[in-house]
Amino acid sequence: YWVRAERLAHIEAELRGRAGQLADTYGHDVCFRRSAQPSSPAQECCTVQVGAEDSTRDEGTAARKVGLLALLPPFTLDVEMTNLPNAHVMMGDLPKNALEVVMGLDGGRRSVVLWRQEYQSMPLLAFDGSPQKEVSLDAEMAHVSLGLSADGQLRLHHGATEWGFNLPEECFQIFNSQNWSLSIAGWGTWTLCLEAGVGVLQPS
Repeated sequence: YWVRAERLAHIEAELRGRAGQLADTYGHDVCFRRSAQPSSPAQECCTVQVGAEDSTRDEGTAARKVGLLALLPPFTLDVEMTNLPNAHVMMGDLPKNALEVVMGLDGGRRSVVLWRQEYQSMPLLAFDGSPQKEVSLDAEMAHVSLGLSADGQLRLHHGATEWGFNLPEECFQIFNSQNWSLSIAGWGTWTLCLEAGVGVLQPS
């Protein structure tokens, strides 16, 4: 049993690496299923590239929008991203009413959670740490899990670090509708995963 589990983990790690290579080489999104492990459920994942062609004229930020079907709290979004500073994950009624998590500010040292309303941003929480800070400088990828509970608690987990807070009620209400979406900003390769059967990722 353990040998089989180790083989599956090895095969899936290789497939994830190839998904990133395919997305990088051909410029296409690659979606795949990650089978269940003893410590984690099966997941539906998509690997996407964010590059110069995704830059916006007004801010010069490279970003990609990812549609989410039938996703309501509670959920956990696992994110693997190229290990570079200033990685953004925005969730909500984009772009006018959204929660934004910025990871790796100040050279990879800090993170901040913002609430964007009508193109203005209000800081909700600043944290002295980031997924990028948890890995070595020569690591290619950084990882974070973003979880939102049914009562509005946002939790972020990266490496040995976990932090979060309760969202303001007005902000949390965004996620009680199935019409919200996700946007990622930051150069490089991103892999997004949701528990199978919880929701559907649709890169655009």
